[in-house]
Amino acid sequence: MTTGPNAVATSEWVQDNPSMVMVRLAAVEDAARLGQIHVVTWRRAYSGLVPEDYLDSLDEATSSRRWTEGLSTGGGEGRWFDRSSVVHVAADEHEVIQGFIAVGTLRDAADGEAHLGEVRALYVDPAAWDNGYGRALLAAGQAALVERGFGVAALWVLESNARARRFYEKAGWTATEWVRVDERIGPPLSEVRYERELGSRHRV
Repeated sequence: MTTGPNAVATSEWVQDNPSMVMVRLAAVEDAARLGQIHVVTWRRAYSGLVPEDYLDSLDEATSSRRWTEGLSTGGGEGRWFDRSSVVHVAADEHEVIQGFIAVGTLRDAADGEAHLGEVRALYVDPAAWDNGYGRALLAAGQAALVERGFGVAALWVLESNARARRFYEKAGWTATEWVRVDERIGPPLSEVRYERELGSRHRV
């Protein structure tokens, strides 16, 4: 998994972005903030889309602890972390983290899909929405997949999440016929798989 205490040394200002967003690799020291973003974003983005009692049960301390484990060992938030994972964070001009992206090889890949990378998670603090952080993170995630030899990437998005779907479609992602049902948090939730071809440093 690509993280580490030297992450700041690999940071870069993302160009073509009016907010001058700084994107760098995540470090263990970021875990508390990432746990906070994870929880507040779920509660805002998925309100009305997933059971409210589940959203109420989310806990920043628990999420931060899992982030610490994941960034340290490649374990933790198991759906996102393994040896192929790459996690970037986006920070503002004051170096306050406003979002993160996790990418890696496609999980649960079918036969013949070894060439697919995956955007596993992309979350931005709702207080910082519409300021370029999501675009900058997606660009960094796609670049990381290209650098690891992936020519195509996939991601899953909640079918009812119109905001997220618009974001990815605007960034050049296309909905496929692949649909899956997630029953882990209560009522069945349908997710749609999006894909896009990756070139060298696709602009989003």
